[in-house]
Amino acid sequence: MPAVWGALDDTQHRELVREVHGHIRRAIQLDGDDPATLSQLAMAYAALKDGEAGSRLALRATELAPNSPDAQAALGMNYFQMGKTVDAIAAYRKQLRLASH
Repeated sequence: MPAVWGALDDTQHRELVREVHGHIRRAIQLDGDDPATLSQLAMAYAALKDGEAGSRLALRATELAPNSPDAQAALGMNYFQMGKTVDAIAAYRKQLRLASH
């Protein structure tokens, strides 16, 4: 997949992220308490540069699954997007700790 992402220009990348965003939003409608789905949607928001919306979803995912490395990664991505570097580093560190177990 990385080769595909690298071959996309900015417009194509944003269109693809928006498409993925739509699919994940539909999955949330089906099960709004699935931490993996919440984390993926939060990452899509980070890619769309909407850290406020993404961080709310990522925080919800961490509440539902406090030991999820993916939820912590989504939180870190969104905090970074918002310029909250210290919080982003803390989330990434927790992600690394969780992923190593």
